[in-house]
Amino acid sequence: MMKAIRLLIVSVFLLLAAGCGGSDQPKPTASGTPPSPAPVAPSAPRPVGAPPEKPNDRDVCPRAGIGDRKERFAKEYANETKNAGNTSYGNGKYVVVFIEGRAFNITVAANAEHRMDAGLVDMIPADAELTEKEERQENLTVTRINRYTSKTLAEACPKSGGKFEVFEVHDKQSGQYRETVIACQIELPKGKDNQKTETETLLDQK
Repeated sequence: MMKAIRLLIVSVFLLLAAGCGGSDQPKPTASGTPPSPAPVAPSAPRPVGAPPEKPNDRDVCPRAGIGDRKERFAKEYANETKNAGNTSYGNGKYVVVFIEGRAFNITVAANAEHRMDAGLVDMIPADAELTEKEERQENLTVTRINRYTSKTLAEACPKSGGKFEVFEVHDKQSGQYRETVIACQIELPKGKDNQKTETETLLDQK
């Protein structure tokens, strides 16, 4: 009788041991769902002296464009040439004015067939919203102006207030496309009662 009891106890012990080591999967709780994962240890603090992370370091446009960093232009466009007051890329096809390391004015020249660069649409923020259209008749040119706002641009370039303009310039006599200017709207004082945006000032200099 005692031998039979010992055998029974040994059998129960072996069954319990097999049940404890048979699987590494999490066991369901009383509610039938797996338990929550263990909390993740907090990340190590930033090294002493490391530059703080800036919220506006992200890219603004799908392709290096208005509001983007100078480093991104150098990476995406070839043949960087520094000039007085601007930097050109692609053998002069793209002429960029940077303010505090961000592109505030971009002039994109027409291609050999006097056509617009197909990638221009990616040089403005994806969240851009059209707010106004205008057409100007000058002595030698016809300029179509589209004005936009962008939250992404506002975060990257607070001085712009998220506002920018796209100037599409055509030759008045032939109708041929000449260039496109993309620029942030920054008010520059010009007299007490008259102000021009930085974009207009740069266009006057062309």
